[in-house]
Amino acid sequence: MEHGEASAHVALESGVVLLAAALLFVILFRKLGLGATLGYLVAGAVVGPQVLGLAGSGEETLSFGELGIVMLLFVVGLELAPSRLWRLRGAIFGLGLTQVALCGLAVSGVIWLATSYPMAAALAVGLSLGLSSTAQVLPMLQSGGNLRTPVGERAFSILLFQDLSIIPLLAIVAALGVCVNDSVVLIDYINRARREGMSRDEAIRTAGVLRFRPIVLTTLTTFVGLSTLLMERSTQAQVLIPMATSLAWAVLVTTFIALFLVPVLVSLVWVDTPELQGDPA
Repeated sequence: MEHGEASAHVALESGVVLLAAALLFVILFRKLGLGATLGYLVAGAVVGPQVLGLAGSGEETLSFGELGIVMLLFVVGLELAPSRLWRLRGAIFGLGLTQVALCGLAVSGVIWLATSYPMAAALAVGLSLGLSSTAQVLPMLQSGGNLRTPVGERAFSILLFQDLSIIPLLAIVAALGVCVNDSVVLIDYINRARREGMSRDEAIRTAGVLRFRPIVLTTLTTFVGLSTLLMERSTQAQVLIPMATSLAWAVLVTTFIALFLVPVLVSLVWVDTPELQGDPA
C-alpha cells in the first residue's frame, strides 16, 4: 500500500513538473515562431533525467506518458466523424497508400544500397521509417489552425492510413522471415536437382514436391497456434487479435509466394551457370 502511494506521488509530482515546463516552453517557442511541438520536446529534454532530472526516470513517468497517449487518441477520435471519414475515403486509401508505399520503398532502397542489409531486413526497416508521427504532426496542424483546410485534411488522411497500416506492416515484417526462408530453401533444392542432371522443369517440380509438405505444415501449425488467440474473448487478448489476424493472412500469402510465385519466376528468369550440370529445358 505504501509503495503504491509512493508511486502515485512520484507520478503526480512528475506530471506537475512536466506540465509546468511544457507550458513555459510552449509559450516561449510560440513567441519565437518555432511551434508548440518543438517546445514540448525541449521541455521534456530539459526536465528529464539527462539534464535537470526534475521529472524522474523514464519508468517513473511512464504512467503519465500513457495518459498523454490516451488523450491523443481521444483528440484523434474527435476528428473521426463517420460522415467525414466517408468524404475522405479517397484521400485515406489513395494518398495514404501511395505515401506509405512510395516512402517505405524509397527508404528501403536507400538502406539496401547503402548498407549490407539483405532485402528483407531493408524492407522491414524502410517500411517502418517511412511512417510519420501522428503525435507530432497532428498537434502542429491543430496549433496552426490547418486541420480543417484542404491541405490539413489530406495530411490527416495520410496520418490515419499510416495508423491503420501499422499492424499489417508488423505482420508483413514477421512473415518476411518465413517467406525468405522458404524461398531460399526451395531455390537451393532446385539448384541441387540441376547439379544432378535434371532439366529445369523437372528440377522445379522435384523441389516443389519435396518442399510442399514442410511449407504447408509451417502454415498449418502457425494457423493452429494463432487460432487459440483469435478465439480468445478476454480484454487483454482484444489488443492482440488484429495482429494475429494480419499475421495469419500474411503467412497464407507467403505460402502462395513460396509454392507458386517463386517457381514461376525461377522458370522465367532461369540462367545456367557452369556449376549447374545438365542442359536447360
